[in-house]
Amino acid sequence: MRTAMKKVVESATARLGWLIGPSLNDVDGLSLSPADQAQVAQLTHMVGRLKEVCVPVTPRSDFQARLKERLLAAASQRLAAEKESRVSALRNRWVLVGAAAASALSVAGIVAAVLFHQRIIRL
Repeated sequence: MRTAMKKVVESATARLGWLIGPSLNDVDGLSLSPADQAQVAQLTHMVGRLKEVCVPVTPRSDFQARLKERLLAAASQRLAAEKESRVSALRNRWVLVGAAAASALSVAGIVAAVLFHQRIIRL
């Protein structure tokens, strides 16, 4: 039971640690009823005691190593995807340029054929 209570206290302290501060230590400065001021004082005291119980936890070195590997792998995959995206966009641009050039040559060929045909008819 004591271990479960300690875990609850640690969890609550982690979530409520930001509540305790110089602004909440002065309960009289708040415009609250006396009953509310008493509750705020009790809660402030409880959060202060909870904060005393909490100790910072450092992650294990194997966890840090695995996290680093995962982050580097994710970054590598993201960079590869971005590079492929840029290459694909460049490829699409060149395909459009090639299609436009082919269309221009096709129109030029048709115009040349019409002009050549008209020249032959005039002769």
